[in-house]
Amino acid sequence: MGIDRIDGINASNRPTENPSKVRSEPSGKQPGRPGDQVELSAEARQIATLTGAAKDLPEVRAEKVKAIQKSLADGTYKVDSRQLAQKVLEFERGLDF
Repeated sequence: MGIDRIDGINASNRPTENPSKVRSEPSGKQPGRPGDQVELSAEARQIATLTGAAKDLPEVRAEKVKAIQKSLADGTYKVDSRQLAQKVLEFERGLDF
């Protein structure tokens, strides 16, 4: 019994070089070689801008968390069941199955 495949790669065509030792060419234009160009759409530029802005925001709104913790401790936290049900329905409608 022979082993022909290891982790989905044929043993005969597995890379033999250490990936960290693979040379990469400088990013500048090489003489005699055409340069690659990329043009981003307006939507892609907007996504990049918004992603950068989102990284600057705190992950947790500390003031809101403290207010909810206080109302939970006081026993005054109230949930609007209609609003909760509406948000659950909106979320479920947005799922693609």
